[in-house]
Amino acid sequence: MAEPLPDSFEAVTINNKPIEVVTSLKRLGLTISNNVKWNAHIENVIKNYQNYQLRQLKRAKGDPAQLVCFYTVYPAHAPQVFHNGLPKYLSEELDNIQRCALRIIFPVLGYQEAVKECNITTLYQQRQLLTKRLFNEIRDNSCHK
Repeated sequence: MAEPLPDSFEAVTINNKPIEVVTSLKRLGLTISNNVKWNAHIENVIKNYQNYQLRQLKRAKGDPAQLVCFYTVYPAHAPQVFHNGLPKYLSEELDNIQRCALRIIFPVLGYQEAVKECNITTLYQQRQLLTKRLFNEIRDNSCHK
């Protein structure tokens, strides 16, 4: 029978200086939490998107195809890292970014109509495709065997 883990561990040090313990860390646009959940990352994506991207989108009066390209870059950042670990409610929160953006670009169309009009897939489908593609690349690469 395994022994229980202690409630706390000794501080990790480098050159006799303790490393600061943090609850989350943001690197290259990806927020990683110490509880191994993606809530903080999705919250940051949505907050940043709402604070900047959607405001810019509302002000822009350009070609809908260009506006669609503008909004799709940010929410799709590094999905291979977190997609399969997202609970449904976080996945839906992330997908609401697309719904909101399409509502701004195509105010008279419903969501599914706007997706068809743009000839795009949902953010969930995009994340699924990118994750599967990365898995296949790793699987098929002889260096990873």
